[in-house]
Amino acid sequence: MHHGTAILASLDHHACTIEPPFCIMEQPFLHRKTAMLAPWDRHTCLMGPPCLHHGTTMHALWDRHTCIMEPPCLHHGTIMLVSWDRHACIMRPPCLHHETAIYCFMGPPYLHHETTMLAS
Repeated sequence: MHHGTAILASLDHHACTIEPPFCIMEQPFLHRKTAMLAPWDRHTCLMGPPCLHHGTTMHALWDRHTCIMEPPCLHHGTIMLVSWDRHACIMRPPCLHHETAIYCFMGPPYLHHETTMLAS
């Protein structure tokens, strides 16, 4: 849950159940092979600054307010394959993801340090 709302994203339909003022993941905020504009002051992205994903292929360049999430995404060298058609991304406050304002719980096959992502 993200502020009490579940995220059910689909790459085919570019759909999401999140509504403002929490998180906007609708067109043109695409995830795959597309820049996801994320001005955090407008609460339109899942993760806030200064998350840079440690120089891996999943980049969050918050100084430019642009997030490029093109699989196969790596996080600490761990493969995080995105299959939005069959899986859901659930956000829960008030936890932290790398000292940001968001915390992710992702079911398989989303991996974090070779385990299910569960940051605190």
